[in-house]
Amino acid sequence: MYWIGLRPGDVHLNISSPGWAKHAWSNVFAPWNAEACVFIYNYNRFDAAALMRQIDRCGITSFCAPPTVWRMLIQADLTQLANPPREVVGAGEPLNPEVIDQVSRAWGRTIRDGFGQTETTVQIANTQASRSNPARWADRCRLYDRADRPGDRRRRRRGRDLRRPRAAPPWA
Repeated sequence: MYWIGLRPGDVHLNISSPGWAKHAWSNVFAPWNAEACVFIYNYNRFDAAALMRQIDRCGITSFCAPPTVWRMLIQADLTQLANPPREVVGAGEPLNPEVIDQVSRAWGRTIRDGFGQTETTVQIANTQASRSNPARWADRCRLYDRADRPGDRRRRRRGRDLRRPRAAPPWA
């Protein structure tokens, strides 16, 4: 599927709490639409090495985590992961270029950032087709029109850069 890159038969792991809308998008809607399996990892205290063992053991093919988890993962030995996920994404806030670089060196994968809000799902992201700097969000997601076109100053002053969802499921 579009931003995460899910495919039928994938095993997707998303780290987010059930109280966040991101939990529903990445644990229910996107995998369901993509015909992918969702792997739920229950833990009391985050342990990067234990997480990587589970990723290897269960054959995780796509992984989404907030920046805090990515920053904790790079403090572990990323090279211990024998089979890194095919798709790796970060959600919430932009990741530091150093984090993206360390994961890229160890796993040969580039973390693609994305940002959305509870009411909107993902709005801007580095999609699979992005050709920009991976440490900079490049693409508006196809569900939303930009409101910062020339002549749209009124909307920009009100602080709404993205609005008017298109007629498509919000988790696409």
